Amino acid sequence: MHFAGTACVLTAAPPITLSGVLGASGTTATITGASQTITGAGTIKFVNVDESLGNLEYSYNGGAFTGLAEGTTLVVANGSSLQMHATAMAVTDVVSCSVRNNANNALIANVDFERTS
Repeated sequence: MHFAGTACVLTAAPPITLSGVLGASGTTATITGASQTITGAGTIKFVNVDESLGNLEYSYNGGAFTGLAEGTTLVVANGSSLQMHATAMAVTDVVSCSVRNNANNALIANVDFERTS
């Protein structure tokens, strides 16, 4: 018995990157990070969401801020923008999450918001 060889080609998910840092620090109960440009396309996922001391929200392409929870996914396009902010923060509170490429779990960004005073 003879089997003809076949090639199996695995392609990696294209990378998704951000132009800068999503998190920020500040002195008010609401802290807004700078809008960042997305390079690449696909689905991102918010993980390790720690909202024990405040609330995290995101804005895609300048739209309204939307609450997020562990595992929230968002389909993103090349050249689009992502911005995040934290609300309901008391003095010295920190909230955080990680943003990952949903296709391969690659880390895109760790996000931290800290109220400093």
